Amino acid sequence: MAQRGPVWEKVEYLLARLVATAVTAFEVEQNQRTARLIGRGLHHFDKRHRARAEHNIRTSFPDWPEDRVARCATQSVQHLVQLAFETLHTPRVLTDDTWPSRVNMVGLGPAVDVLNSDEPVILLTGHLGNWEVAEHL
Repeated sequence: MAQRGPVWEKVEYLLARLVATAVTAFEVEQNQRTARLIGRGLHHFDKRHRARAEHNIRTSFPDWPEDRVARCATQSVQHLVQLAFETLHTPRVLTDDTWPSRVNMVGLGPAVDVLNSDEPVILLTGHLGNWEVAEHL
């Protein structure tokens, strides 16, 4: 891939910031509908990735009928766009004041004790929600 110059990098950054600003100007629920629509459109027009996704799904679930394979591939792209939109909203939605009402954490007592100790620790968790939220807590 060819190297892009600093001017192009600034243009890309500006475009990304404009998209992020446009997305976060609307409420999360409206953006979820918009994200599904964009995901459906991306899936429809991006034939190469659609074919790859459908091939992978067919390989993983050989007994699925074609309509289910196609639906799963479409929904996966929709979910990816929704995830991107949610990630853009996270800093606004999860603040020091609001996160307790939006995040439900149970059974963390032993983990909190270990994290508060002076010992080095690696914490492994299950994927139970949007992992992107962890950095905001």
